[in-house]
Amino acid sequence: MSQKVTVLTTNGRRQNVPVTPNTTLLQVLEQVCQKHNFKSNEHGLKHFNKVQDLTLTFRFSGLPNNCLLEMFETDKPREEDGDVTLCVQLENGERVQGSFKPNQTVEFILNNLCQDQFSCMENPIVFYMRQEIYGDALKSTNLKNLGITTGRAIVRLLNRNPDDLKTQANVYVPPTPKPSEPKEENERKSKKELKESSGINVAEVIKSSKTENDNKQSLESENIEKNKIEITEAKEENLTTNKSEADKKPQYSWGEGAGRIMNEEQTNQLPIKEDMDTTENEPIVYELGERHAIVFSLESVQKTSEEIPDSFFELTTNDLKLLLRDLRKEAMGNEEAPLLTAKMRELEESKKILRKMEQYKHCVIRIQFPDRLVLQGTFRSIESIDDVHNFVKKYLKNPEITFHLFTIPPKKILNVGLSLLEADCVPAAVLHFGIDNKENISDNYLLPELYTKLTSPEGALSVIKSKGLLFSDSTKDEFCQQPSSSSSSSPSKGAIPKKPKNEEFIESKTVAASSDKSGVVPKWFKPIKK
Repeated sequence: MSQKVTVLTTNGRRQNVPVTPNTTLLQVLEQVCQKHNFKSNEHGLKHFNKVQDLTLTFRFSGLPNNCLLEMFETDKPREEDGDVTLCVQLENGERVQGSFKPNQTVEFILNNLCQDQFSCMENPIVFYMRQEIYGDALKSTNLKNLGITTGRAIVRLLNRNPDDLKTQANVYVPPTPKPSEPKEENERKSKKELKESSGINVAEVIKSSKTENDNKQSLESENIEKNKIEITEAKEENLTTNKSEADKKPQYSWGEGAGRIMNEEQTNQLPIKEDMDTTENEPIVYELGERHAIVFSLESVQKTSEEIPDSFFELTTNDLKLLLRDLRKEAMGNEEAPLLTAKMRELEESKKILRKMEQYKHCVIRIQFPDRLVLQGTFRSIESIDDVHNFVKKYLKNPEITFHLFTIPPKKILNVGLSLLEADCVPAAVLHFGIDNKENISDNYLLPELYTKLTSPEGALSVIKSKGLLFSDSTKDEFCQQPSSSSSSSPSKGAIPKKPKNEEFIESKTVAASSDKSGVVPKWFKPIKK
């Protein structure tokens, strides 16, 4: 395949130049300048506004075939008579170097640097950048033809036969496969050879061999059956002897040990591990009175010791996509939503309260004390914080103490007049016990009798399930995880999924539109007088 490049000269003409992989770009430039009467040392070549290195060969320049090169004038003319430091590496590993002009030939350089080694070689070959220079090319090739005009370069001098360079070394040649003959022909040939050699009938030989094989197989099968009968007889004798010895000796409960189980009767008498685990893991429940009151300790909660790896906290691409989607939805809701009046906000809050009342008839309240004891009770969602105060007073050691209930974070003291719905304590909440007067601070606030009737944390959850007070799965998971945390938590706000703002505003619009249709005549309407 022929290779060529097209050079666009400074006067607007195009010149096609044939090239080889070892042709330097400087040779391309010199050919064009020679035809169009330009000075090669005052011009350069560009390819897509990228200045090309003229010392590179076409193989290493990275230019495609039939590419278009643009010739341009350089600011300073190139030096063509500069010195070049050339190093020659010999076959024994030695290196000799010297400074030469670019127009000096390779043979002249070798005679000056290594005349003794060069004269002794029958077929000297010089290698530079995958270029092979040998024979008459040593006299006609100079450093400029190799693309060496300035700086430093290294070449290798070897004694090789030029014909050996054309053969590639270490090439695996697969063996030629022999023509395969069919099996039937091979069998016929083997039969003919047997007949010719011995004169014996092949069919008779095959039959005799088959009968011998059948006899051997029958003998082997008879021996196997005899061995099986002997083994079964020996087993029966061992069983009878073992039974007689077992009747004489005292019987021990071998099934209780860590070894093997002897009889099936003993396995029926052994306790099953699953039943033992179920009896041991039964929750402890002590109901104290009305509202399914229960007291349990946070110290008895089993803390998980599993260490979460650092990779768990690294955000993946899917997590980032979800976060970006949520942020976009929130931004769209805030931008497109109209402003709300005070009446519309009150209407939305009342709607939320009504939804909670319909969804949750009861709620579970836990009051956490400073000594990490928790008092749990159930209330109706329409009851108030005052009812919770009265419930707590029944179990206090000193009922006359003035206390308050608050949520964290941040700390917010709950007003007694608020309902549980308004205080956002539905369907479940964890409240904290606080004292108004600091002089009455003590370690134990509950009755001393309650410390002997502590329920297990599992029992507290089982009471909620057994009484039919179990709420939705999302709130159940949040509420069940709160006792295990050492720090206190705030009321659960995940019971009802929050709607985007734009949906709330659409609902408010529909409510306002329905109120307009209630028979009130707008001001702009003027009836026609008859």
